[in-house]
Amino acid sequence: NTFKVSPLSLGIEATVNNNRLSFNLSQVTSDDETPRYLVVQINNLEKLVILGDLPEINAPTSDADGVYMVTAAPYSADSTGVIFAQTAIQQAINDASDAGGGIVYVPYGLYTMKENLSVKSNVKLYLAPGAVLKAIDIRSQYQQNSTLPPAVIIHNASNAKITGRGEIDGSGYKLMSPPAGFTSQSVQHPRRRVVQLDYSSDVELNGIIVKDGSGWTVELMRSDRLIVQNVKVLNHKDIRYKIENDGINSVSSSNTIINQCFVITIDDAYCAKARYTDMDNCIFSNNVCYNWSGGVKAGMQSVGDMSDILFRN
Repeated sequence: NTFKVSPLSLGIEATVNNNRLSFNLSQVTSDDETPRYLVVQINNLEKLVILGDLPEINAPTSDADGVYMVTAAPYSADSTGVIFAQTAIQQAINDASDAGGGIVYVPYGLYTMKENLSVKSNVKLYLAPGAVLKAIDIRSQYQQNSTLPPAVIIHNASNAKITGRGEIDGSGYKLMSPPAGFTSQSVQHPRRRVVQLDYSSDVELNGIIVKDGSGWTVELMRSDRLIVQNVKVLNHKDIRYKIENDGINSVSSSNTIINQCFVITIDDAYCAKARYTDMDNCIFSNNVCYNWSGGVKAGMQSVGDMSDILFRN
């Protein structure tokens, strides 16, 4: 009976034939236009999110030189979600970094982890389509604190990448177990980041889905020369449970590009904050967001100077 295809700025025309909604979805031709990330509302049904990415270009193959396959010996990570896989994946990352660099390949499957999976210098962590790094969602498995460590970290590293079409799931909503209304951070209702950078440089996040943060989902902190391209943040969206689950935050980081990304969340979508030190040259461009707070925000919680902070298209 009723429908809406957002972003409305794309001007997508749709037709209805009985119970079928049809529309054409042309693809982007450059990295300087709005990506085809849509939120489709039909009647009062659940919102349908369509993430229309271009096919991957130059995706690594599992048998290429310099590839560390996490499901092969000597790592043998379990891809069924039954056996804890973080130790095996971390060892593959460590070996690749110690060797001077390499691609750590995570194939299709479900890989259980917990916290602080560390991507190190000169390592590309490739999440193949259908690969899910899933944080354990049982509170008793974590130290009882008001802040849980991030699921994945890049700390004091350079030339590190997380790419592919797989996803990182922080299990934040279940771990936080929010009551209705605004949920204050506490031991009973802890917050967590999903991907956090700190004191790093020349880092790229590209193509991945990052899910279910109960804190700032992707935090780019005190780092330099960063690219965040076609990253999709999918958080819980029930306004009855207000969580400060920002999408992508650049925090005292400089020379940063966040381009053609998508965020669906309750709290702020894209933020720049000089929370620790000065920051400059931070560009948010061609992004899409669906949220209930600030679509874009600059300056809050800042103690340092900010310059050349640009939000475009």
